[in-house]
Amino acid sequence: MEKAFNLSAYFYAFSIALFPFLSSVALGVFIAASIFLLIKEKKWFGESIHGGLLLFSVLFFMYVIYVPFSLEINRGFKIISRILPIVVIPILISIPRIANKLKRLNISVAFILGVTLSCLVSLLLALITFFKTGNDFSSFFYYNLSSYMHLHPTYYSLYILCAIILLKDDTLPLITLRFKLSIALLFTIFLILLETKMAILIFFLLISIFLIKSFGNWKGIFAVALLFSLVLGITYSTNYNLRVKELFKDRESLNIGNFEEDGVSQRIWLWTKTVDQIKEKPLLGYGVESQKTIFRWKIEKELLKDELVDFSFAEAAKRIATKNLHNQYLQILYEFGLVGLFLFLISVLFLFFLALKRKNYVFLSVYIIFLLFLITENLLYRQMGIYFYSFMLPYLFIKHNTLKVNIG
Repeated sequence: MEKAFNLSAYFYAFSIALFPFLSSVALGVFIAASIFLLIKEKKWFGESIHGGLLLFSVLFFMYVIYVPFSLEINRGFKIISRILPIVVIPILISIPRIANKLKRLNISVAFILGVTLSCLVSLLLALITFFKTGNDFSSFFYYNLSSYMHLHPTYYSLYILCAIILLKDDTLPLITLRFKLSIALLFTIFLILLETKMAILIFFLLISIFLIKSFGNWKGIFAVALLFSLVLGITYSTNYNLRVKELFKDRESLNIGNFEEDGVSQRIWLWTKTVDQIKEKPLLGYGVESQKTIFRWKIEKELLKDELVDFSFAEAAKRIATKNLHNQYLQILYEFGLVGLFLFLISVLFLFFLALKRKNYVFLSVYIIFLLFLITENLLYRQMGIYFYSFMLPYLFIKHNTLKVNIG
């Protein structure tokens, strides 16, 4: 039974960067294997659990408390069912009989190999599409590249950055230095082709940290600089509309409803309107799923009051208002108010403090990257972000942490 349990954990870690359907199946298999293992073990009450893992479930409990008081109760229960893994998996992993049987380095290897396979298959399918469409380079970029695995470029980029962090572990079984360098090259190329702005900025940060730490190691510095320059040069030469350029555009006004509209202008507009509305109910927010209804209603009401508003701007504003806020912190603030955001940030700080105290720098690196992604995306609102958050982060947290709480 223990072998089947570990295989289910490897399968889940391996599948996260593959098709969402496969990840869902793997999640079910892992939960079932964990429950069967507990049934077989029987005597696990009265032991100490890894208490820090319960901090990953704070957002779930906030939803449970808020849903009965929200206008959209049915939608609220759908959200609860969607984010259920962020409480189920951390609780399972927190039980010593489960945590102590996890072959943690093998899970890291499974995740790295899963991301590697995902990138290779996507590139192969992009190449096939390239020839089928008459040498159209767009098949190698952004949504087109990530769509082969039915993933969003942001989540894909998150998985790749996490895999890059895990590659630095010198104790990984079956992964040689040559293999690491080959995978690192693949990940670097793929990351730039995905064109996720936050991911590229984080990658620049990681490269800068590496160069600083390698001060004096001129071979390492030269190799990294040459590699990055080569990949960036190839990318720019094949795609002149690189999305990262949006970060450096002059923005005298918000370009909504015209040809200058892009992801950055959409987010700035969303965040500005969110802050304006939050001022009306700052303490407790508008309730679960209120952004889907109240936010949009307020935007439409505001547009109706403005007789001078441009038609194309109004239509674009209505369309953008239907999207999520593309900022997890603002989403929590809008739904739960300052109280909810405070509770969430406290859980983040406690996790950060516990990991820092035990020098769990691998977890801290991945966790910081995850928190940075929350600035531009609602990762805890969609399936692939939830799967990563519920399993990979708790797994990395217990890798070196031993904080325990008695449960019986």
